[in-house]
Amino acid sequence: MGKLPLILTLLVIMPVMTRDSLAQTETLLYTFTGGSDGGVPYAGLLADGQGHLYGTAQQYADGSCTLGYAGCGTVFELTPTEAGWNFKVLHTFHGGEDGANPSSSLVFDSNGNLYGTTVSGGTGCGGYGCGTVFELRRSGDGWQESILYRFTGRADGEDPIGSVALDGAGNIYGTTAYGGDNSCFYEGVGCGVVFQLKRSNAVDDEWTETVLHTFHGTDGAEPFVGVTLVPPQSNFPKSVGPPGTIYGTTLYGGEGQPGDIGGGVVFQVMPSGDSWSYRTLYEFSHLGGRPGGPLTFDDQGNLYGMAGLNGRFGAGSVFEVRRMGPEGSDWIETDIYSFRGPPDDGWFPLYQGVVMDQAGNLYGSTPGGGTSPNCFGGCGTEFRLSKSNGIWSESMLYSLTGNADGWSPFAGGPVVDEQGNIYAMTPFGGDTNCLGLGQPGCGVVFRISP
Repeated sequence: MGKLPLILTLLVIMPVMTRDSLAQTETLLYTFTGGSDGGVPYAGLLADGQGHLYGTAQQYADGSCTLGYAGCGTVFELTPTEAGWNFKVLHTFHGGEDGANPSSSLVFDSNGNLYGTTVSGGTGCGGYGCGTVFELRRSGDGWQESILYRFTGRADGEDPIGSVALDGAGNIYGTTAYGGDNSCFYEGVGCGVVFQLKRSNAVDDEWTETVLHTFHGTDGAEPFVGVTLVPPQSNFPKSVGPPGTIYGTTLYGGEGQPGDIGGGVVFQVMPSGDSWSYRTLYEFSHLGGRPGGPLTFDDQGNLYGMAGLNGRFGAGSVFEVRRMGPEGSDWIETDIYSFRGPPDDGWFPLYQGVVMDQAGNLYGSTPGGGTSPNCFGGCGTEFRLSKSNGIWSESMLYSLTGNADGWSPFAGGPVVDEQGNIYAMTPFGGDTNCLGLGQPGCGVVFRISP
């Protein structure tokens, strides 16, 4: 059937559709129907300054799709109104030369244009396409899509699953999960690349790709998410790197033990004149690890993320990677929280990341765990980590039921506003008349209020 089912079915937690009653406060903002609205939202949301939410749905939608799926997916906007939330499709993908199956969160440029990736569509890769990077530009009352780059599956990479990042000059950075060194084989051909897209012709809006690093296995393999950049005019120590320095994770790879696939790495790609230097900052144990999600900075330049098999109980962890000393060039990893699994906690945060509020609290999702008996291993959680006297403690803010409120929030991290409201999506649950990749429900967008 192609690439799409291979991505989401890496984690399948089948729900048992019974009723469950929870005391936590959740508000459903939208339930996907699998019609023209799309369905199966894989990634996280993006919020603007007016409280509008933007996201992608991998599957379904009206219009022709050149692939053998029930629609090639959509980009959408949710607008708050006095009567509720208004849902609007901004773009419908069609496959072929267009993209298909968007799996990333979106990002804004300084002009309010949107950028993202599709895992399919474009050219090559057995007719499914090797993936694209796209732009949606405001045009009157609508949006105009442009495909900025189509991957070929060769040295330039294949399957850009994660979101992109933009530097101060408008250059685009991201990763592909496969392609690159095609002699490296874990789950697919090639172990992925880190790439840059730079505008080469402003008049014709042409972009050129440069591969900044190609993964070979021992230095990491399969970056399933995008990258995090040192922001412009940061006050980070010099050892963190100049603005535009790239940080990210790979799901697999590292030296490991003979015959295994490695536990994944945290990496840095730093600009140095006209070239770029790659460095592995931390290598997870081959018995644990799996940091498949994005990273986030604190105000000191330390990094935070999640790993699906890490921690004291093997159920995953939230980790910190920091420099050894204020100007140290060596980095160390610390598990600041270890998940215990159901019924009291989340588990298996394989593709998730955390976000930090202005008070230094961390928020995140887990695809499994929690108190509900409606899913094998729990239906997922939303949580907060708070630090006091150097110790991090967790609060499980909401336990998904696997019913109308959705189940298994999958990739990326939640959005947290200034009032402490949490916004997130699930690819499954909601309207059980719709099947998301054969699972009940095509997903929901929800809010958890403090």
